[in-house]
Amino acid sequence: MNIIDLTFLRGFTKNDPERMKKYIGMFLQHAPVMMQNIEKAYIEKNWSALKSSAHSLKPQITYMGIKSGEDLIRTIENNGAASIEHGTNELISQLKSILDEAYPELKKEIGG
Repeated sequence: MNIIDLTFLRGFTKNDPERMKKYIGMFLQHAPVMMQNIEKAYIEKNWSALKSSAHSLKPQITYMGIKSGEDLIRTIENNGAASIEHGTNELISQLKSILDEAYPELKKEIGG
């Protein structure tokens, strides 16, 4: 089962393989760092950083068509905005697992 659905990205890039490769490559480079920032912000209980980091990652998850991560990242962002600790760590763990599954699929898309 695929984690990604590149329909949006194909439309966004007008199905240009080079542009798709560029955006996927940027996601693969930046998403793990953003995920680390989310985890660090949660550990430090830095709610504004958690909200900000989740907000930055949210559109990228949408562009890559990682549907199973969209609600999670939205809830993580909202929890950061409201300083909600309960359940947030589990949401972050779920999102990290989903992204860890998505990365190889995306790498395959760009020939990596």
